[in-house]
Amino acid sequence: MERIRLPELTPRTLSDEQVAKLVETIAQQAHTFAGGRDLALVALLLDTGLRISEALSLTLNDIDLEQGFVYVMGKGSRGRSVPISNTCRLILAKYIARRKLVICATNKVFITTLAITLSRYRAAERLRQYAKQAGITGVRVSPHSLRFTFVRKWLQTRGDSLVLQKLLGHSSPATTAYYARLFSTDLKGLPKSNAELVVEEKRH
Repeated sequence: MERIRLPELTPRTLSDEQVAKLVETIAQQAHTFAGGRDLALVALLLDTGLRISEALSLTLNDIDLEQGFVYVMGKGSRGRSVPISNTCRLILAKYIARRKLVICATNKVFITTLAITLSRYRAAERLRQYAKQAGITGVRVSPHSLRFTFVRKWLQTRGDSLVLQKLLGHSSPATTAYYARLFSTDLKGLPKSNAELVVEEKRH
């Protein structure tokens, strides 16, 4: 069997305060096209835990604002539907309304002011700039750290680990259980979730 590759180091996540500072900083520039796009992208990443490659691959047809879902094509060409919150829907709706006014050769959701698909490098660079403006220190703010922040928040609020596995697009529950173990310090004192029970099962 193919060995599951797991992170070698404990992933760093943003605190609730840092998330608030980041979102607030981006929101201050939401009146511009790039600022509105960045706010929509960050809201989506924090709300769904999507990989940055998955988010940037989304087309306008992949987002169902009425039903509150995005359709994602993940690793191994495995498709999945991921729900989005009402707040995320509102932010996306505002950006997409502006996005549809742009004459563009691509139907990708996230584009630049030059009407080309936003790249992973540019998205990461923009995040670093916002983090610096927000005065966030002690953690590298990146698309990946936003994904791990979503995971931490999900586990803290006692979200089901099997649902989390599907949302993240993991092919095996082992990776999800591994995350639960990594974030065990943040979960101490709370009732055991399915994720932690999976960890205990594997230990025995």
